[in-house]
Amino acid sequence: MDKKAFLKYQYPLAQFLYWVTCCSCSGFVAVYLQYKGFSNTVIGTVVGIYGVLSLIIQPVSSKIIHKVSFLTVRKMLLCMLFITGILFLIISIWKSAGLLTICIFIVINALNSSMIPLMSSFGMEYVNQKCDVNFGVARGIGSLGWAVSAVFIGILLEKYSPELLGYIYVLSAGIMFVNVLFMEDLGHVTEPSKIQEKEGGLLFKCLKDTIFLMVALGILLDNISHAICTTYTINIVQSVGGSESAAGLAQFFGAGSEMIGMVIFAMLIRKYSSIQVLKISSVFFAIRFLFLIFAGNLPMVMVGYALQGPSAGFYIPAAVYFVNDRMKPWNRTQGQAIFNVLTSGMANFIGNVIGGRLIDQLGLRYTLISCFIFAAVGCIFICGCSFGTNRHKAV
Repeated sequence: MDKKAFLKYQYPLAQFLYWVTCCSCSGFVAVYLQYKGFSNTVIGTVVGIYGVLSLIIQPVSSKIIHKVSFLTVRKMLLCMLFITGILFLIISIWKSAGLLTICIFIVINALNSSMIPLMSSFGMEYVNQKCDVNFGVARGIGSLGWAVSAVFIGILLEKYSPELLGYIYVLSAGIMFVNVLFMEDLGHVTEPSKIQEKEGGLLFKCLKDTIFLMVALGILLDNISHAICTTYTINIVQSVGGSESAAGLAQFFGAGSEMIGMVIFAMLIRKYSSIQVLKISSVFFAIRFLFLIFAGNLPMVMVGYALQGPSAGFYIPAAVYFVNDRMKPWNRTQGQAIFNVLTSGMANFIGNVIGGRLIDQLGLRYTLISCFIFAAVGCIFICGCSFGTNRHKAV
């Protein structure tokens, strides 16, 4: 049987396992570092630093793939999985709380988050080649991976120790490595030499695209609020009397609803443009934080996290389709990296640096109000784009 026939199973499995690694790596970063004895401000700084490193790694790795003929997205993913797995295994066995451990932890998270645009490009390569891959559903299965692992990890951490996070990461990364190793490699989409000489500065051209810029700014603001909410889930849950297992349950509600949102997106994109779906998601980003601001008990917090479905669940695949539509074939990998840096990487850095400081100095309630303001302004930016404007001359 043709190897491509298995892609409809292999790519969703890769997404599932990748988001299990993300959950074990960054989903419980506050729990892990608080266990090591660090304050919220230090935690925010650490997350901010690996966010900056990710900002550097993402465009550099996509540029290397673009320039080196034998290197593909698949091979870069394999390299990153191998490196992060080995590093996390080292600090898990070592069990030190010193500066070197923190530095290694930063590198692991930076490389792990840098795989996000590569995973998107990897999937869209199959979609563009008419392979039997449904990106929206596959990405939704990735969110299911986060949801399921969040619940089990939360229970395990409460019963045992946050030191288990490293072993969970190594196991999921190892299985993902084997899965990706046996997936079809579609190779390079070659850029015509004449165009390569004539055109340059993809980032500059992206920023000159008004629609691209407005959407990027809007999603940046939405993701700043989302980053704070994700990193400090434990603080939000504890404010209404919850524990580590409740924090895992909150992430389950968030990621589970996100999966449902992505499955719904697969139907919406057949009728509506990616920008129109992004407008809907931006409204729900703001609504979500209204629930969290006024949540007086654990069920209300769970409702707030469940609204991650129509917010992040719609936005994530819609943003990938948006970039894919606005890029020429040979620019799509770099385009995904640029967009992810502008919207996710910068958001994680800004959100986590200011989030920890806001919580320590102003308290959780004012932090959530700030998140609502970010999300509301982001909604204004995205909704400022003209309806139906989705395609133009490719960048």
